[in-house]
Amino acid sequence: MTPKLQRLHDALVEVAGVTPVERLGELTLEVKAADYRGACEKLRDHPALRFEQLIDLCGVDYSTYGDRPWEKGRFAAVLHLLSVVAAFPAVLVVDETRRSGGVSEGVVTALVEGGYQGRIARVTAEDSFVPLGPAAAHVVLTEDDVVTALSSLA
Repeated sequence: MTPKLQRLHDALVEVAGVTPVERLGELTLEVKAADYRGACEKLRDHPALRFEQLIDLCGVDYSTYGDRPWEKGRFAAVLHLLSVVAAFPAVLVVDETRRSGGVSEGVVTALVEGGYQGRIARVTAEDSFVPLGPAAAHVVLTEDDVVTALSSLA
């Protein structure tokens, strides 16, 4: 287990009161259905965790799982959660629309208001009407613009 994963493991034991299982570089928590909402709120709200993004939600039927009868409950809800705040020390927001009043302003604001403490940079297109033909080269972001902005975060 990597040191970062071990810190997360320890925080989950302390905060959620359950011991996660590590497999393939990821941690799994098993939570009883009755404790589901409270566990999700702890995972979202605790400053050491901040799992604020649900990436995947699916139902699982274990009736034919493995090579022997399944001894636990037949059905389960499986969630994959992401803590952007904990996972990334720096964020580059790329906005191909415009500098002023573009989507990136709202994204940066949401990160800051959400408690993100890492480095944030933003690279945007120039303010303009939608350019056509060769005019696009003067206002639209290029790959070099993005690479330069990423380099500033390093």
